[in-house]
Amino acid sequence: MTNELFDQQIDEMRKHLLQSHRMLGAAPAPYREVLTDAFSQIDVTLEELQVAEHELRQQSEALAESAQQVEYERRRYRSLFEFAPLGYIVTDVLGIIREANLASSILLSVEPKFLIRKPLPSFIDTSERAAFRYELANFKRTAYIPDWEVTISPRNGASFTASIMASAERNANGDIECIRWLIRDITERKRAEQRILDLNRELEARVAERTAELAASVERERHVTQILIQGMLERTSEDAFPGLGVRTLYAAASDDLLVGGDFFDAFAFDSGAVAFVAGDVSGKGVKAASYTAEIKYTLRAYLQKTESPENALMSLNEYLCDILERRSPEDTIFATLAIAIIDVEENAAIILTAGSEPVLILRSDGGIERIHCAGLPVGIFHGSIYERRDVPFNHGDRILLLTDGITETRKNGNMLGIEGTIALVEQTRRLSLAEAGQFIIDGARAFADDGLQDDTCLIVAERRAGVP
Repeated sequence: MTNELFDQQIDEMRKHLLQSHRMLGAAPAPYREVLTDAFSQIDVTLEELQVAEHELRQQSEALAESAQQVEYERRRYRSLFEFAPLGYIVTDVLGIIREANLASSILLSVEPKFLIRKPLPSFIDTSERAAFRYELANFKRTAYIPDWEVTISPRNGASFTASIMASAERNANGDIECIRWLIRDITERKRAEQRILDLNRELEARVAERTAELAASVERERHVTQILIQGMLERTSEDAFPGLGVRTLYAAASDDLLVGGDFFDAFAFDSGAVAFVAGDVSGKGVKAASYTAEIKYTLRAYLQKTESPENALMSLNEYLCDILERRSPEDTIFATLAIAIIDVEENAAIILTAGSEPVLILRSDGGIERIHCAGLPVGIFHGSIYERRDVPFNHGDRILLLTDGITETRKNGNMLGIEGTIALVEQTRRLSLAEAGQFIIDGARAFADDGLQDDTCLIVAERRAGVP
């Protein structure tokens, strides 16, 4: 019945009621009052009925609008489901397919309408099907599979690796009504992962190969360096020079493969005088060792060639500056030197320093002198001038030449320094030359937090009493 027809019938009933009300005058008096009340009740009922009908009409319109919205959302969901780029499948709790979108039909090589009522496990590779059925059987307990890699075998086409996610939809009683599956083909991702693994293995192999080459190179460099350094640190016999006792010591800061450029030298002139040299060449490794050898023997040649040791130092400085100018900037090398030339017949010594630690003389009468001469390290600037000091060197006197590996030893950030070194030297008066040198090195090690921070060379020479 339409709304208009219903309103017309209500109006007709009211007209009949009005006509009946007009005829009450002809009715017997005893019934007139009863009929009047009845007609009033009917009129009220008709009014209420019309109001109720109006409310029902509004509710009906609202329901119709809601139904349209629900239908729109259903069609929208269906469209999203059908044309989603990933495979979506809905199954019952046994894995029987109820719904399948276009993407899943493409993945499984079966048209959507033919997927309905097919068991999803039948599309899992036979080697993995038992495990899949086990997970499906346990789905009531887990109710969710976050990310599971399986091999899918389509009806027509090659198998591929897929990532599956699944979740259960339950009713009001908590029972599973359906299972929603999301299926993604991750073949390309797996290929990319395998490519990355292959590249990592290749890189590791190259790194291992390069590491082995570097280790062999370092070992060769160490071997060459040791051969060169052995020549720089060849120990001098204590009684090698008449009228003098001498002890040479070398202490490495660590077992580092790259040996430093510390060296010492001791040789006699035709006149009988003896030269002692303690030097420290910048850098480490083969390059520093080769420069160390060059500096050691070039200096020896210049000292033997000229009667003026300060001129010999200037010549060495010019030589180094000249050759370094012709080499690459990475070959910048300089050296600090301490030189003592002792003439036992004259009981005298010539002292020179080129940027080195002071030369120390422990006098037999109890005093101690530090001698530092003006002069930059050799190999830095052309035209550098070097100063010499002439001092007495009598019976019982001791002279010490050392590199900075001792003085620059640190404890809590503070260096031992020349004062600390002198304090160690003071304690060696009653020790032999060998004991004295070792005591000084051991004292520097004991002072340091972590031992010596740099290699060091030490020469201890003594004017022997009773020798003219």
